[in-house]
Amino acid sequence: MGSKQGKPYSVGKVQLLQVFYKNNKQFVTKSPEDFEVLVGVIRERFEIPPTERIDISTKLKMFGYNETELDPDTWGVLRPKIYNIWVSTRPMPITVVQPIDGKIHNPYNSLGSPSPGGK
Repeated sequence: MGSKQGKPYSVGKVQLLQVFYKNNKQFVTKSPEDFEVLVGVIRERFEIPPTERIDISTKLKMFGYNETELDPDTWGVLRPKIYNIWVSTRPMPITVVQPIDGKIHNPYNSLGSPSPGGK
């Protein structure tokens, strides 16, 4: 795993984000301001099944280049400083949900975190 953010990656005015997953490295546009959109792009690009939770981390000088996990809130604040991210996966938690209205609801969002109301 690399240790520093390095220089920004760009093509013209388009900023790129270097994504590391397992032994693969790809560039994606840095445009997703919404963290869940970024997770969706990563899931599609690396063909990560929906049964896997995606964790995203980065290494920044301000944190002594220690690996720092990102979430929707920290992504929104740190996004301008991030040029490299590391992705790891783990199985999504499995829960049994008692349907109230006869429909099955996924209590987890695409990040694998509990979603409000289990929708």
